Amino acid sequence: MSNLEEKIQNLSTQLIEQKVVACFLLLLNNALEKQEEIHYEIHEDILALQNKVHHYVLDLESILEKKETRLAALEDCIQLKKDILFVYETIYQYISLWNLYSIKINNEFNIRKFKKDNFFQEENIDWNAFYIDCVGFLKEAPNELEQRVRMSDIIKCLPFQMARAKYYNILEKNMDSIFQSEPEEIIERSLNIFAYSIIPEKNKNFGKYFPDIANWLLAHKDSTPKEYNDEQLEAEYEDFDTIFNELSAIKDMLSSLLDDTNSLLILFYIGYSFTELTEKNVAYADYYHTVCEMPVFSELEKEAYWERLKTSLENEIEAVLDKAKEINEKQIKYLQKVNDFSEFGEDTRKILWTEDFVRKCYFSNLDEDLLQFDVPEDAEEAPQECRKNKIHQFIEEVKTYLGTLAVADRKITMQILLGLFPLNFTVDELLSMVKTTLDNTTEKVLILDRIGAVMSSYGYGQEEEEHHHHDHHDHHDHHDHCNCTHP
Repeated sequence: MSNLEEKIQNLSTQLIEQKVVACFLLLLNNALEKQEEIHYEIHEDILALQNKVHHYVLDLESILEKKETRLAALEDCIQLKKDILFVYETIYQYISLWNLYSIKINNEFNIRKFKKDNFFQEENIDWNAFYIDCVGFLKEAPNELEQRVRMSDIIKCLPFQMARAKYYNILEKNMDSIFQSEPEEIIERSLNIFAYSIIPEKNKNFGKYFPDIANWLLAHKDSTPKEYNDEQLEAEYEDFDTIFNELSAIKDMLSSLLDDTNSLLILFYIGYSFTELTEKNVAYADYYHTVCEMPVFSELEKEAYWERLKTSLENEIEAVLDKAKEINEKQIKYLQKVNDFSEFGEDTRKILWTEDFVRKCYFSNLDEDLLQFDVPEDAEEAPQECRKNKIHQFIEEVKTYLGTLAVADRKITMQILLGLFPLNFTVDELLSMVKTTLDNTTEKVLILDRIGAVMSSYGYGQEEEEHHHHDHHDHHDHHDHCNCTHP
């Protein structure tokens, strides 16, 4: 073994150890989190998932001491993760439909607000500065994929103005582009998710979880905000915000379940005993036992222990993650010197593979796992004919559904669908679409406001703020306007 390989192996082993300890502490910390209240009945399937995670936390010490029970728990947690994602598939659809149906209410609300505030003063807008911002926003994307995602977000801000034949041609070409080299299962999952985002009836489980929210969404599918008086519009706008907050709380609940399940997967896969996990810091065992005993504490005891324990855990987690970051930075420098990883010994390759598994579990999230979890890494690329047939079938299904909608609803749905996936346009092509749209609409300021909100969500024009990844389901406060260079 070369000196370089030995250093990489040792650093990888240390990094795995730090991540495993972090998962253990995060699991305890999450057990203390006070979750936001959900004002709808939680389905027994979800309660069963919560109970199972809680059971594993309470029994963690004994499970880790025996290989047989640990391996059985590992298999069970893989299924547990699948079950969480099965539930989230429907919640994802609710969030997507909320985004779709809220466009009309948000647009009408903003139009009336702008008129009331005398915000429609187009002569005061520096359109040249706005277009410069659009180009800057797209070109500052760290990579090509994110630039295409940003294009999709801007497309969703534009009123739909495109011949159907051209629209379906763009849709087909972009879908064919993003599915290049993808396995058949990924293509099928993605197309289902795209369909769920606009067609309620597509998902046979629609309404199974939180049926009151599902029924509320269906009731607002064909709403006509332009016909509302101001009082009705205000009430409807507030109702949409209320439902969004509920969906956010539900997603947070499932995210927490997924985080805990991923931590358990890492703990059960790596196989440290409880003694090995806690021997370097005796306080870890005390933290664990206190968390396990909390349910039988009196309210007074809980209050006394909770704040002190929470603070201790957060401090320990920060220290462990700082150490992991330090190790990772050293490891990257050595990895950059490797010319051929195939020359590494089998033990080193196994350790690096294990580190990769830990990393993927540690950083996984609901939206990515919904499409990718449990798809073999060596799955073969779908044949071109298969890919094109599936895309064609999807587009025909979309055409049929869009034919059932009123004109205004059809245009909004086509607009949202086009913005669901990264678009394969050049910056100049997208800018031309923006300019053409603004030249042919009476809603210039509304479009500017929406694009400005997208830019702000990425931190563009906010030099003091840390850049963050955009969640495609972010809800923007429509009372805030663009923070870019134009007024």
